[in-house]
Amino acid sequence: VECFDIPKNDTFQLWIATDSAANFVNPNYLLTSKKRNSNFIYIEIFCGPGRTVEQKQLLYQTLVEKMESATSLSKQNIFILLNEVPLENWSFGDGKAQMI
Repeated sequence: VECFDIPKNDTFQLWIATDSAANFVNPNYLLTSKKRNSNFIYIEIFCGPGRTVEQKQLLYQTLVEKMESATSLSKQNIFILLNEVPLENWSFGDGKAQMI
């Protein structure tokens, strides 16, 4: 909302819990400092195209800073995946592509 200038009511959130024994998280992959541990969280964001690299970097940084200050998570344990989905690939119900 803050970094991508999205209206407040234009969000959906799904929380999917998994069994940590069924997951593998590489503790070192692409990290230069501390390692990941069992407190790992995976955040996947679907959005329309058009954000700049700077907006995306601000999103990653802002999410990590806010989560690190509000929880016991460390920034090494916060994995963010951004999926830019073309507008014609969205349907919010009724069998319609409301975005086009």
